[in-house]
Amino acid sequence: MKRRDLKQDSFVEWAARAAEFVQQYYVHLGIGILVIAVAVIGFSLYKKSQISAQESASFLLYQGQSLMSRGNFDAARAPLQECIERFSGTRSGKQARLDLAHSFLATGDNEAALASLEDGFSQVEATDPLYLKLLASKAATFINLAQYRDAEHIYRRLLAGNPNELEIGEWTMRLADCLQLEGRPDEAVALLEDLQSELESGKISKAPRDLESRLQVFRALAQ
Repeated sequence: MKRRDLKQDSFVEWAARAAEFVQQYYVHLGIGILVIAVAVIGFSLYKKSQISAQESASFLLYQGQSLMSRGNFDAARAPLQECIERFSGTRSGKQARLDLAHSFLATGDNEAALASLEDGFSQVEATDPLYLKLLASKAATFINLAQYRDAEHIYRRLLAGNPNELEIGEWTMRLADCLQLEGRPDEAVALLEDLQSELESGKISKAPRDLESRLQVFRALAQ
């Protein structure tokens, strides 16, 4: 037989076997194809729903932040709360908890702010940068509640981490405020003088606002 005939015979034999296989297992094959099709369609719909959820969460967060930027703190809470309830696990939902706490702080509702922050801690990992913002806001809330020692512990914890220059200045100033409010102006002065020395040596390049005036006031109180 010629090589062409052999190829044709092999193809005919393969086609026959394939047809026999399909006839024998067509139900199983149909189910398999259907399962694959459903899986592909389901994954596509899932991805679309995820994108839609992220967009909706971002829009609600934007609404709340826009209202807060205009000083409408009470009105901002509705979209922020909706973002938290509907999109708890998203990045926007986590940020909304912090913004909601800030809206309460702005209107003097410190207990509600603290509750919102505690809710945020339950949703954010300790390695997340948002966790430090929650901590700093919790310390500020403690100052408002006159719980200066609790605030002091948080600021020391924050400064013991790896803060950037702006955070070092801000948190050191806040820690000094806590020490002064606790009746320890000498320690507050020493803390700010150390910060001033770091600025003069170039270890820190950005001076926090009101450092000099704060030092003068605390030195007067320490006398």
